[in-house]
Amino acid sequence: MRMARIRYDREMCYYHLMNRVAGEAGYFPFGDVEKEKLFQLSVQVARFYSLDLLSFVCMGNHWHAVCAAPAEPPSRDEVIANWQAAKGKLAIEPNWDDAETVANLGARMRDISCFVKDLQQRFTCWFNRTRLKRRRGGLWAGRFKGVILEGCTALWDCLTYVEMNPVRAGLAEAPGDYRLQICGHSRPLAFAVPSSTNDHSTGISSSRIELPRALVEGSADSCLLPHRGSVSQPRVGAAAPTLGCCRPLDQPQSGLRSLAALTST
Repeated sequence: MRMARIRYDREMCYYHLMNRVAGEAGYFPFGDVEKEKLFQLSVQVARFYSLDLLSFVCMGNHWHAVCAAPAEPPSRDEVIANWQAAKGKLAIEPNWDDAETVANLGARMRDISCFVKDLQQRFTCWFNRTRLKRRRGGLWAGRFKGVILEGCTALWDCLTYVEMNPVRAGLAEAPGDYRLQICGHSRPLAFAVPSSTNDHSTGISSSRIELPRALVEGSADSCLLPHRGSVSQPRVGAAAPTLGCCRPLDQPQSGLRSLAALTST
């Protein structure tokens, strides 16, 4: 039986999200173009949600994200602002005077399952229709994996693990050198993304992607994360989460190496 996900909404909660494609071991369907599109969609979809996307990394057959979900639903003004930022000025707007409509949209905007569903569905539709031989059906192996990050160092350990994925895979010498993650967001985007007659996208913008709201200026370990500041509470006045130890996905039971150990090697 499919079990319900654990949801923690009493205070700000941090999550490690991940999913991979269906297929045999060693199957890597995502090239540079596919990674560009998935990364672009993660930024676009995140505009609708009140989640803070702290990290997003695209790899050859899977993706990782670290995000913060607020305890309180967004206010009416934030719901309207997020909806307009995601849908644009030409879309027909809901009735903002209807409290139930605003409440339903607000609940959706802080739901990690809705975020992943929107991201994966949009990418799968694009992926299927842009193959040389048009494909049908699902792309992902199953439900996405979500881990609540608890513990005094779990958030930074998980960010380190996620951002170091391209380095461990030999795709970059440092996290900031890998363009297809938030850490390397300031690097120019060079690959054009193919579009179809049903896709209004004409490619990837070369403009700088806006930093997530939860990334603020600070003194992080500059050797490990050269293009970003430290992670603080995404919203002023939000209570710090009650944290205890949790290993990120795809990591041996022995746990993660510390930031100091990673930067000393």
